[in-house]
Amino acid sequence: MIFRWLWLAFLSITLTPSYAQTTVSFCGNPVQKPYNSSPQVFAPDGTRGVGIRIWINGVLSPIPDTKAACLPIALRYNNPGVLKTPSKAPWPNQTSKDSKGHAVFPTVEAGITAWGLWMKKKSESGKPQTAMSIMSVYAPPNDCVGSIGTPPNCPYGINPTAEYAARVAANVNKKPEDVLNLDGTDCKEGRDALYALFQQITSFEIGGNFCGRENKKTLALCDVDRELFDKAMDNAYGPVNFGKCADPAEAHQK
Repeated sequence: MIFRWLWLAFLSITLTPSYAQTTVSFCGNPVQKPYNSSPQVFAPDGTRGVGIRIWINGVLSPIPDTKAACLPIALRYNNPGVLKTPSKAPWPNQTSKDSKGHAVFPTVEAGITAWGLWMKKKSESGKPQTAMSIMSVYAPPNDCVGSIGTPPNCPYGINPTAEYAARVAANVNKKPEDVLNLDGTDCKEGRDALYALFQQITSFEIGGNFCGRENKKTLALCDVDRELFDKAMDNAYGPVNFGKCADPAEAHQK
């Protein structure tokens, strides 16, 4: 009992918001207004947005302004999947959480790894997974985009669940109700489906006005470095035939 009490006390301390930042009034990103002028919780400086690029004047570019106040929570917390803290225990490497339970990670890779663990649990449940079933749970139509605000007062709108599903499915040549291969140990079809799913989820959570688009004919989409993504999935799914999908030679053999 004493050990359990100490462990719970430790978690409450390590996951309690303990940061502060100078108030910001202007941002050097496409969305120039701060998302939170003085956030109390955020990932370490120098780690936010690593491996994620946005469209600026038709060119994929690193995020210009990575001040915590200037980033939506998906980037501010190194949590591109906008995961909340599990009730039983925090995610591996999770460092803190905000008042709504959103997890904060020390690196983008750690945040993507946690998302991979979430997807692994779903894919191993034995239940067929479709773009619609995943998005209905991940971004229910009764919640705000990025969990910012409380319905009906959502600054960035209500989750467009059906649109989420349609775009995810289209990116892997499927329909919203088609069963997806989400096997992270499959370096080809499984990883391609997971990557397409993750890029769409991340782009919606970050916001189309922040991600930008290549041109007027294309949809808004943030770009996630594929090698970083594969490293994170290797962390989540484990060795692939004693190798890793992130290893180009190993992936080429699949």
